[in-house]
Amino acid sequence: MRAMKVMASLGCSELLAHPVCTAFLERKWITYGMYCSGLIMVSNLVFVALLSYVMMSAVETDLRPHLLQKSYNNVQFHSPETLINNTAFADLYERAFNHGIPTFRDNASLMILGLALVVIFFKELAELRSEGYRYFLAWMNYMELLLFLTCGGFVYCFYQDDREKTIGPYTYQLGAVAIFLAWFNLLRFCRPFGTFGIYSFMFFCTFKTLIQVSFFFFLLTAAFTATFSTLFQSHIFPNSTAFYRRHPELDATSIRTSHESVTNSALRIGAMTVGDLESLDNFIYPLMEGMLEYPLLSFIFYAIFLMLMPILLNNLLTGLAIGDMAAIQANAASLRLEMQVYLHESLEKLFPSRLLKKFQKQNMSHRVYPGVRVSFRTWIARWLQSGGIRQPTVTGNITEPEEREALSRTSDRED
Repeated sequence: MRAMKVMASLGCSELLAHPVCTAFLERKWITYGMYCSGLIMVSNLVFVALLSYVMMSAVETDLRPHLLQKSYNNVQFHSPETLINNTAFADLYERAFNHGIPTFRDNASLMILGLALVVIFFKELAELRSEGYRYFLAWMNYMELLLFLTCGGFVYCFYQDDREKTIGPYTYQLGAVAIFLAWFNLLRFCRPFGTFGIYSFMFFCTFKTLIQVSFFFFLLTAAFTATFSTLFQSHIFPNSTAFYRRHPELDATSIRTSHESVTNSALRIGAMTVGDLESLDNFIYPLMEGMLEYPLLSFIFYAIFLMLMPILLNNLLTGLAIGDMAAIQANAASLRLEMQVYLHESLEKLFPSRLLKKFQKQNMSHRVYPGVRVSFRTWIARWLQSGGIRQPTVTGNITEPEEREALSRTSDRED
């Protein structure tokens, strides 16, 4: 296995594609790889489903009534006359203070979720013990640690809220982060499974490319944020009689813009970059009505923004992503073999030495029968491993013990 790791680290795909190497990897996958990967995937699916159930149920029974009650109480305190003969607020009151909706009391699910967190904690400790300092070099490990912390914080705050009969400010914020990381983390566990693994690899490669160009993206965003925050700080009511004839009833809030503060301006620039321009309301109508203090310079910088951000930068990112995906698709079979090498290496680090020796003894020798029909178990294992990706070379069939016995009986009858 050490030699195959060296091949994978050096990118020697032609050596990994040798029939002996592919047969060796396939045998490891059939022996323990698909069972361990399947168990990890199923356990994480159960954890995500349980966390989603707890979150969605608590949002329905606890958070939504709390938010409606908070809104109704604020209106009642600051503007009580609004509530008089107002059917909409009467309906809001019914939904906010309807005590027929029970609060979340599924303590069994919370206890199972707590046990799952304990399992995650010990799993991370086992990985840290097996990988050493290399554990801190993989950014996905930080994401799993953050998942553990946010989910643990959510469970603790939820118990506190249930005991104090209130809703804390951090409970559902932690829950929202935890449920996102839990679903996002599932992409990581798709890697061992053929085509799904290639798609997962494509996604993370594109994500890595986005991070690499993020500094360049940040420079352009900061430049346009500062410029638009200056030029579009506020619209003005123009010095034109025709304007006031067209608009006899003026609204003082109509001169406000989304670039009043730097943070709002940065968010607006990001939305405009991905296509949410709203040019008519934010630029063309104010320019036609004379509501821009610096119309010429605003027009020039808006045109520059349209050329650089939505067109040039988006096409740059799209081209980089397409290039990465094309390279991955062209080398899908080699990448699958490399991922299998790293998968088996990581699994073998977690096995006890006695169990690992037993697996090595089972895979010490086996025969290949190219013309023999494989068993259903082998067919399922190959389908999960390859996902329809063709091998770079034909490796033959790895037969099961019962298949070898059938072959031996057939040969004896022929003799």
